[in-house]
Amino acid sequence: AGAAMEPLGPGTHSWLVTVAAGGAAGTPRGYLIISATESGDYKLVEYGMGAYSVFDPALLEAALRQSGLGAAAAGRVTAVPLYAGPALAAWRVHLPEGGEPGYVNAADGEWLPETTGSWDKQAGGYAPPRLAAGSRDALSPAAMVYTSSRFDPYDNLLWMTAKPLTLKPNNFIGQLTTSQKLVYAASGAERTYSFPLPVYGYQIWKNDSLSETPTAPSAEAGTETEAVYVVTGTDTTLRVIALDALMASGKFVTF
Repeated sequence: AGAAMEPLGPGTHSWLVTVAAGGAAGTPRGYLIISATESGDYKLVEYGMGAYSVFDPALLEAALRQSGLGAAAAGRVTAVPLYAGPALAAWRVHLPEGGEPGYVNAADGEWLPETTGSWDKQAGGYAPPRLAAGSRDALSPAAMVYTSSRFDPYDNLLWMTAKPLTLKPNNFIGQLTTSQKLVYAASGAERTYSFPLPVYGYQIWKNDSLSETPTAPSAEAGTETEAVYVVTGTDTTLRVIALDALMASGKFVTF
């Protein structure tokens, strides 16, 4: 495999790494998103695989076609990938006619009700997750644990009226194991939209000196020697996201 790296917008110090079979120019197999901390450390915010992964060019092309652009506008549309956490990933699209740029959700290709002002206000508060695998942390991933099969949050909208769960890194796995399915909903005073993520599994990254076998949550879960990642995605795409990154910008509810 090979890897191609590109910056994700100005200001957030994040990069998209696309992993491809047969070299960087081959067929994409997966991706990683890495952010730099103020101290110069690099954190693995999320990773994933599958068709139509986050920032897949096919999603952007579909959005442009929906607006009557697509291939006909080749060379006249500029799209800049932006990332301010897993709940705020998009392309800033400068259209041929000029004016205010549009924003396309990098996770599903939907046009977003964002303006440059609203985006910059939200992105300005982004900080990489502290509890995540990083360049200074010797953490290794254990096997993924699935608590249920994949599901669609829109199949049952009762979660919209549920009270947010009081979760911390050291009790998240216990709650997910009990509930089997959780829904993550992005929230915040500055947000112009919200979207749900189905949560149906987890992965623990541990210090190499610790056991690699996933266990029930303990007092040390979520410490500097251990990071919890949330398993989410659709039938075609798997996303594995640092729990700490999600807790900073949204809430979890039962499904």
